[in-house]
Amino acid sequence: MLGMTLLVEVIVLKGDVGRSNMVFRFYTQVWALFSVAAAAALASLIPAIRQWSRRWQRAWLAALVALMLAAALYTWTGTWAKVADRWPEIANPPHNLDGMAYMLGDARPGSTAPAIYKDEGRVINLALDYAGIRFMQDHVAGTPTIVEGHTVEYRWGSRYSIYTGLPTVVGWSWHVRQHNSLLPGSVVERRIAEVVDFYNTGDMEAAVEFLRRYRVQYVIVGDLERTYYAPEGIAKFPRMVEQGKLQETFSAQAGANRLSIYRVR
Repeated sequence: MLGMTLLVEVIVLKGDVGRSNMVFRFYTQVWALFSVAAAAALASLIPAIRQWSRRWQRAWLAALVALMLAAALYTWTGTWAKVADRWPEIANPPHNLDGMAYMLGDARPGSTAPAIYKDEGRVINLALDYAGIRFMQDHVAGTPTIVEGHTVEYRWGSRYSIYTGLPTVVGWSWHVRQHNSLLPGSVVERRIAEVVDFYNTGDMEAAVEFLRRYRVQYVIVGDLERTYYAPEGIAKFPRMVEQGKLQETFSAQAGANRLSIYRVR
């Protein structure tokens, strides 16, 4: 087990982000094995300790208690650090086990302050996406393919596929590359470019061909798509509804912010 921890100090898989994936994936296994080994070692050591002098017994017990308290310290400090964490500009976020509730913003009764994500100055109302994601969780059966806006990693992109588990045309670029490492990176880059073209184009026939090629059944058009892509491209979706190519199955609006979820017909 110690050898595994030393291994990741000198060896890293090609394409890793620094050594982060190697370190945390191996250490997760190592600490699990350490815990099992430590429990077995403690059980076998207790009978031998009874043969020690009282002085050594007390010293060993004090060291054991100190180590246990040190190990438990993170649970205490880490939990309170997470509880004290706040979404920017939200003084009273929800405090519960719902991993999506932060999108709703301020939890005080009567408050209408939503969680706002500012992507390089572009305002995205997360409460609208919360409503849309809940709709898909509750009303979409099976695993239909969706298409949504693409962003670089650690932004708000791929949020519907992340929270619903539904397949999307392309997810996080780096993760997709890692999970399909036998394929050239150009395959992922081409899909990203096609998603960008799909949202930007005003050509409805080109958009329909994209939907047909990837067998897309739901199209997401929210604040993220409206801020990342060309207005003339976003404007085609209502026209596609009028022509019977799409059906708006869900919509939500808050001021100038709007979300639409379309089903492909």
